[in-house]
Amino acid sequence: MINLISAQIVLATLKTIRTGQLTVKLPDGTIREFGKNTEVTGTATVNREYLTVNHWSAFRHTLLRGDIGFAEAFMKG
Repeated sequence: MINLISAQIVLATLKTIRTGQLTVKLPDGTIREFGKNTEVTGTATVNREYLTVNHWSAFRHTLLRGDIGFAEAFMKG
């Protein structure tokens, strides 16, 4: 339960992304996109990143411990 609430809070925060695009694949297979495509005319530069979250607990770790929690969750897989 706490993991899903944490996910809702983190995903709501990701909605504030203004530059670039982040695509997140959630543990249930749902894909969420945040930000917008920033292709630059003539140079075809795209700031686009992809993240697959394998466990809902990663959101709890991120919410409670910030970048360190995110890094620890990332290392756990």
